[in-house]
Amino acid sequence: MIELDYSLVATIVTTVLVVASAALGAKYQKLKEKAGKLRNLVDGLVKAWEDDSITEAELKALVDQAKTLLED
Repeated sequence: MIELDYSLVATIVTTVLVVASAALGAKYQKLKEKAGKLRNLVDGLVKAWEDDSITEAELKALVDQAKTLLED
């Protein structure tokens, strides 16, 4: 019969969780940054839409925001 050393199992599980949290933490930060950029784009679009006319400057700003969102 195989005997399990629970301290070894705990060490392995802890190591796996540390590696997973580091990898997922970086992805979460990237996703959070993208969500912020998307929110800024939508806020700008709503603000431009509210006055029923989109000026050249507003359109340029929206296009620039969209480009930065898609570039990452």
